[in-house]
Order: sequence, then C-alpha cells, then structure tokens
Amino acid sequence: MTFPSFLFLSFCLFVSLSFRLFVFSSLCLFILLFSDFSQNEGKHYITLSYDHIISYFCEYETKTEGTMNEELDFTFEEAEEKMGKALKHLEKELGKIRAGKANPQMLESVMVDYYGVQTPLSQMSNISTPDPRNILVQPWEKSMLEPVEKAIMAANLGFNPQNDGTQVRISVPPLTEERRKDLVKKVKSEAENTKVSIRNIRREAMDTGKKLEKQGVPEDLVKVFEHNVQEITNENIEKVDKMMAAKEEDIMTI
Repeated sequence: MTFPSFLFLSFCLFVSLSFRLFVFSSLCLFILLFSDFSQNEGKHYITLSYDHIISYFCEYETKTEGTMNEELDFTFEEAEEKMGKALKHLEKELGKIRAGKANPQMLESVMVDYYGVQTPLSQMSNISTPDPRNILVQPWEKSMLEPVEKAIMAANLGFNPQNDGTQVRISVPPLTEERRKDLVKKVKSEAENTKVSIRNIRREAMDTGKKLEKQGVPEDLVKVFEHNVQEITNENIEKVDKMMAAKEEDIMTI
C-alpha cells in the first residue's frame, strides 16, 4: 500500500467514529478499492474528485434527515389520532351511564336474536325518546317485538319493558340520591382511565422523538415536536374534564 493510500485509509477510520460519518468513510473505502487508478512514477492516485464524494455524502444526509423528519410528523399525527379515539371511547362509555333522563344510548349494549344472529338493537329498530322519562323501541319487523322485549330484559339494565303490540315502551325511573352519587363515581373513573390513556400516548410519542433525535433529527425540530405533543395532550385532557363535568351535572340534575 502506498503512503497516500495509507493516509486516506487512516482518514476514513477517523471519521467512522460517528454513525453518520461512518457512511461517509464506507463510501470512501469503496471508492479506494474499486475506482480506477492512474500510474504516475510507480505510485497510485485516486482519479475520482473529492468534490464528488462530498456531494454524494451531502445528498445522502439530506435524504436521511428528510425520512426521519417525515417519521417525526407521522408520530405526531398518530398520537393525535389515538387521543381522538380515546375521547370518542369516553363519549361512548359516558353515554351508557344513566343520567335520569331517557336516552337511546342506554340501549346501546342490547343485542337481539335476529333470525339466529346476535344483532345490535339499533340496527333492527327505531329508538326514540318522546319525553325525558320514556324510550320507545319500534322494530322494523312486527314479529321481532317479543325478541326485542326479551333482549332488553336480558341486558340487565334495570328496565321493565312493556310490549303494547306495536312497539316496546321503557319507562326510565328517577334516580335516588345514592344512585346518582355512585354514577358520578363511575363517570370520574371512566374519565381518569381516559386521561391515563392520553398520557400513555404522549409518553410513547415523546420516546419516539428522543429515539429519532439520537438517530440524527435536529434537536430544535424534536423540541418543536415535543411542544406540540404536550399541547395536544393538554387540550385533550381539558376536553376530558369538560365531558366529565357535563355528565356529572346531567346526573345530579333532578
């Protein structure tokens, strides 16, 4: 090995101390081994311009950073979507909790034996609330009145459905003070579970941001990412509190 080649190899080993420059050094070694050499008084010199090496390396760096930045954006969007789903789940669970007023969502868990297939009540009948104390269920097929009545009884919702031959009527009894307080506790529990889910989503997103920073994403971009994740976390926690307060008020209102 000639002295110029030895110096070039030493330089490559030096720059390989970091991950990003390791790519650069590997490229240089590849060029050293496979590029054309010119003869000049018995010595070998690389004919490929160093400008080409630097240009190729910079292009590689730009593409790599662009990919990681896209992953950062994807992580944020994924966290935002998951938090939104957590809120929708909370809204669904709160709808199942009786508030003393008639609400079609109270029957959401009712499954009816519809010609041998367990089918949600809402998918085979019309459900309405003519007043705050009554729920009316009118199956699309009159022959399903009895199965609907049995399904509501079997759901253990505390209702006593009445089949009048054309529809099923459910009277929603007023809640006792003790029962209202129990339901408020349940609402707070559901809200807290949602907050925990949102905070877990935040933690996972933050961990991904730190991982990407170690892989080469600029620190300032990661800081912006972390700020935005914290911001949507705060916004969604605030929405949970508002949903919880509204449901509590609804339950405690006589």
